[in-house]
Amino acid sequence: MAVLGCCARVQVKRLIGRAYSDSTVQKDIKSFPYLVKDKGGKPSIQIQWEGKTKTLAPEEVSAMVAATRLPLSSFAFARSVRR
Repeated sequence: MAVLGCCARVQVKRLIGRAYSDSTVQKDIKSFPYLVKDKGGKPSIQIQWEGKTKTLAPEEVSAMVAATRLPLSSFAFARSVRR
């Protein structure tokens, strides 16, 4: 299992709204650097976070990445960034 990196967001977005049994999902899983599990027929990402194993929905991962981008953008532009 790998901790999700910044480039993993694009890969995670490919899983949103798809069934775990979808042939595209099964093909993509083989190239992902993290473990993808079946949870109620939908794909879930299993990661290590602060020494613990967590299972997250693709939507949760995408939201977490989006939430961290705002402070980073504000820092990069040296001013407050809204939306």
